[in-house]
Amino acid sequence: MAMREVTKQTFEDEVKAGSVLVDFSTKWCPPCRALMPVLHALAAQGVEVRTIDAEDNRELAEHYDVRAFPTVIVFHDGKPGKRIIGAASKEKLLALL
Repeated sequence: MAMREVTKQTFEDEVKAGSVLVDFSTKWCPPCRALMPVLHALAAQGVEVRTIDAEDNRELAEHYDVRAFPTVIVFHDGKPGKRIIGAASKEKLLALL
Protein backbone atom coordinates (compact mmCIF):
# COMPACT_ATOMS: atom_id res chain seq x y z
CA MET A 1 0.00 0.00 0.00
CA ALA A 2 1.11 3.51 -0.56
CA MET A 3 0.75 6.57 1.56
CA ARG A 4 -1.06 9.22 -0.45
CA GLU A 5 -1.68 12.90 0.05
CA VAL A 6 -5.32 13.88 -0.33
CA THR A 7 -7.16 17.16 -0.73
CA LYS A 8 -10.64 18.38 0.06
CA GLN A 9 -11.68 17.28 -3.42
CA THR A 10 -10.41 13.69 -3.09
CA PHE A 11 -10.95 13.14 0.64
CA GLU A 12 -14.36 11.44 0.61
CA ASP A 13 -13.35 8.93 -2.06
CA GLU A 14 -10.18 8.07 -0.15
CA VAL A 15 -11.91 7.26 3.17
CA LYS A 16 -15.25 5.81 2.04
CA ALA A 17 -14.33 2.12 2.27
CA GLY A 18 -12.53 0.17 4.95
CA SER A 19 -10.28 1.54 7.68
CA VAL A 20 -8.01 4.44 6.77
CA LEU A 21 -5.61 6.40 8.97
CA VAL A 22 -5.73 10.08 8.02
CA ASP A 23 -2.89 12.34 9.14
CA PHE A 24 -3.79 16.03 9.37
CA SER A 25 -0.47 17.87 9.43
CA THR A 26 1.42 20.91 8.19
CA LYS A 27 4.73 21.32 6.43
CA TRP A 28 6.19 23.58 9.15
CA CYS A 29 5.38 21.30 12.12
CA PRO A 30 8.38 19.38 13.60
CA PRO A 31 6.24 16.65 15.26
CA CYS A 32 4.48 16.18 11.90
CA ARG A 33 7.81 15.58 10.19
CA ALA A 34 8.83 13.20 12.99
CA LEU A 35 5.66 11.17 12.44
CA MET A 36 6.24 10.69 8.68
CA PRO A 37 8.62 7.67 8.97
CA VAL A 38 6.08 5.93 11.24
CA LEU A 39 3.29 6.53 8.73
CA HIS A 40 5.46 5.29 5.87
CA ALA A 41 6.26 2.13 7.86
CA LEU A 42 2.56 1.50 8.48
CA ALA A 43 1.80 1.97 4.79
CA ALA A 44 4.57 -0.49 3.94
CA GLN A 45 2.84 -3.02 6.22
CA GLY A 46 -0.40 -2.66 4.27
CA VAL A 47 -2.21 -0.05 6.37
CA GLU A 48 -4.19 2.48 4.35
CA VAL A 49 -2.62 5.84 5.22
CA ARG A 50 -3.57 9.24 3.85
CA THR A 51 -2.08 12.62 4.67
CA ILE A 52 -3.70 15.98 4.28
CA ASP A 53 -2.06 19.38 4.53
CA ALA A 54 -4.28 21.11 7.06
CA GLU A 55 -3.17 24.58 5.99
CA ASP A 56 -4.09 24.01 2.36
CA ASN A 57 -7.34 22.28 3.37
CA ARG A 58 -8.48 24.35 6.37
CA GLU A 59 -12.19 23.73 5.83
CA LEU A 60 -11.68 19.99 6.09
CA ALA A 61 -9.49 20.31 9.19
CA GLU A 62 -12.09 22.56 10.83
CA HIS A 63 -14.90 20.16 9.87
CA TYR A 64 -13.16 17.36 11.80
CA ASP A 65 -12.24 19.69 14.69
CA VAL A 66 -8.50 19.40 14.13
CA ARG A 67 -6.86 22.01 16.36
CA ALA A 68 -3.33 20.67 16.83
CA PHE A 69 -0.81 18.98 14.57
CA PRO A 70 -0.32 16.24 13.84
CA THR A 71 -3.75 14.75 14.41
CA VAL A 72 -4.36 11.23 13.14
CA ILE A 73 -7.98 10.10 12.82
CA VAL A 74 -9.06 6.62 11.81
CA PHE A 75 -11.98 6.51 9.41
CA HIS A 76 -14.11 3.37 9.16
CA ASP A 77 -16.20 3.29 5.99
CA GLY A 78 -16.16 7.07 5.79
CA LYS A 79 -17.00 7.75 9.43
CA PRO A 80 -14.43 9.28 11.79
CA GLY A 81 -13.45 7.26 14.83
CA LYS A 82 -10.71 7.53 17.40
CA ARG A 83 -7.91 10.05 17.10
CA ILE A 84 -4.42 10.68 18.40
CA ILE A 85 -3.02 14.18 18.71
CA GLY A 86 0.74 14.61 18.49
CA ALA A 87 3.49 12.26 17.40
CA ALA A 88 2.73 8.64 18.20
CA SER A 89 4.35 5.24 17.95
CA LYS A 90 3.45 2.67 15.34
CA GLU A 91 1.83 0.56 18.05
CA LYS A 92 -0.42 3.42 19.23
CA LEU A 93 -1.52 4.13 15.67
CA LEU A 94 -2.22 0.45 14.99
CA ALA A 95 -4.38 0.38 18.13
CA LEU A 96 -6.70 2.92 16.48
CA LEU A 97 -7.59 0.37 13.85
